[in-house]
Amino acid sequence: MPSALRPEATVLPGHRLEVTAPELPEGARVEVIIVLPAVDVRSPGRTAARSEPPVLPELGGVRKASAAGEGRVGTLSLPASGLVYVDANPIIYTVESHPVYGPPS
Repeated sequence: MPSALRPEATVLPGHRLEVTAPELPEGARVEVIIVLPAVDVRSPGRTAARSEPPVLPELGGVRKASAAGEGRVGTLSLPASGLVYVDANPIIYTVESHPVYGPPS
């Protein structure tokens, strides 16, 4: 049996929903999650049309480094004891000697 189904439904009179799922055995308990459609802010009362996600041409490429002194990263204060969690990206950039984000050569 599938772990998730995604049927669409129309609200019926009396604010009721009817979903037909032949994949489910009769009498089975299921959880129903209702996702409301996005509202088009330009035309109140209308739902926004589904569109393709925006194309991000710079995604995955080597991006230009920020100008020095922009203050994007503050001072790092480590606790005297306890766990410290580190994001993997700085470690990967250091090991791979990334030309922009890696350590200076």
